Amino acid sequence: MTKDRTDEVAARMQHAKGSAPPGHSGIGTTLTANALAMAALHAALQHLHTPATYAAMQSAADALEHGLRQRLQARALPWTLTRLGARMELQFTPTTPRNADDVRRHLQPALEESLHLTLLNRGVVLTPFHGMMLCSPASDTAHVQRLLQAFDDWLDALL
Repeated sequence: MTKDRTDEVAARMQHAKGSAPPGHSGIGTTLTANALAMAALHAALQHLHTPATYAAMQSAADALEHGLRQRLQARALPWTLTRLGARMELQFTPTTPRNADDVRRHLQPALEESLHLTLLNRGVVLTPFHGMMLCSPASDTAHVQRLLQAFDDWLDALL
C-alpha cells in the first residue's frame, strides 16, 4: 500500500514538474534583493568575510578539488569538475559547458539523483538540482574526508 502511494506521488510530482513552464524557479530572483537581505549581506561582508575565514574556506576547497579530481582520474571518468572560489560542480561531460544549452545537452538526471541519494544516506547533502559542492569557512578536513568517502562509495557502487 505504501509503495503504491509513493509511486503515485512520484508520478504526480514528475507530471507537475514536466508540465511546468520554463522560468521562475523561486531561487535567486529579483525578489531576494529586499532591504532585510541587503542588510544581512552588508553585515556578513563587514563582519564575517575576513581574510582568515576566506583562507579556511579556500583550504577546504583546495582539498576537496584535489580529492575529487584524483578520484575521477584514477577511474578514467570523462567528467568535469568546474571550480570558482569555494564552489565546485561535478558535471557528467568531458568538457566544461560554455552555456545553458551545453548544460541541458549533458544532463544526466539518473546519475545526479543517485549521487545525491548515496551521499544523503551517508550524511552529506549536496545543493539541490545538480552536483554543486560548497565549502564554507567552517568546512574542515573531516568534512572534506567524509564527502570524499561518500563519493568513493558512490563510485564503487556505480562502477
